[in-house]
Amino acid sequence: MLRLSFSLLLTVLAALSSTCSAFTLNFVNRCPQPLLVGVARAPNGQPDPNYHEARELGANGGTGSVGVDDHLTGVRAWPRTGCKADGTGCQTGGCVGGRLCTDGGLQAAVQYAEFGYGDFGTQYGGERIAWDLSHVDSSINVGQSITDNKGQTVVCKSVSCDPSQSYNQPYDSEADRNSPLGTTFTITYCP
Repeated sequence: MLRLSFSLLLTVLAALSSTCSAFTLNFVNRCPQPLLVGVARAPNGQPDPNYHEARELGANGGTGSVGVDDHLTGVRAWPRTGCKADGTGCQTGGCVGGRLCTDGGLQAAVQYAEFGYGDFGTQYGGERIAWDLSHVDSSINVGQSITDNKGQTVVCKSVSCDPSQSYNQPYDSEADRNSPLGTTFTITYCP
């Protein structure tokens, strides 16, 4: 009887682990100043005040990472400069909430690295993570790049970057990329 219960427990745990997957955002700061990276959600422009992360990155090589559920949409990460220790008073990229941005980063007005779940259908790869850089109606406080673990890369260092690298206008769809669930992305600041 004990063996059957243990076997059942293993089956349940295996089923749960197969449905809980995440992609990883690795941050690298090559800038000469420290950064406070905000990670938040604003699916369809609606902030999720319950999802927010922050990572401090030291100057000239500081790193950090965060895991994100593969099935979340509207996830964005962005660099904040010149912030006080509590995350307020940022020179650029500030948000409501201080260290942990409760406004989904909508107040930041900088270039965002954006990520979200999508089901592209079996003919186009099935369930995937869609991703891009975007600075629509914003400025760029820090140039950045995103690279997935297969080598797919986008880079944008100024507001005049190519629309295939970052959304400049709302419909610059050539900036869209997608990768399998569970992908590791490296976001480099001052690439």
